[in-house]
Amino acid sequence: MKEKSFSELLSTFGKLPSISIDHALMEKTSKAVVVPMDIVWSDVGSWESVYKLLPKDTAGNAKVGNVLSVDSSGSIIINSEDGKTVVVLGVKDLIVVDTGDVLLITQKGNGQRVKDVVKLLE
Repeated sequence: MKEKSFSELLSTFGKLPSISIDHALMEKTSKAVVVPMDIVWSDVGSWESVYKLLPKDTAGNAKVGNVLSVDSSGSIIINSEDGKTVVVLGVKDLIVVDTGDVLLITQKGNGQRVKDVVKLLE
């Protein structure tokens, strides 16, 4: 199986139907089993959820890829482009996601609205 790049994973994730795993898989199988586990679970349904899961720098920024943050705080900045640097300067509480073909910049709190934008882009 071919390993996917981060950009491909982001692109694929955005195309998935908005349906819970209960309805998509669990209700349709007779082969599921339940195993008790002591784990932490997060339903990663928004960029704010992703932000909570990622490690933060001293200013509270969650950064993935080639990112430089200057005088910025509380933001999630994701750059999937290897040959490019994403720079944030003097910003607070933003979601910045560069997938290579689309650049998203919004205030944290608008993460759930991304699905509406994806529909517009289709």
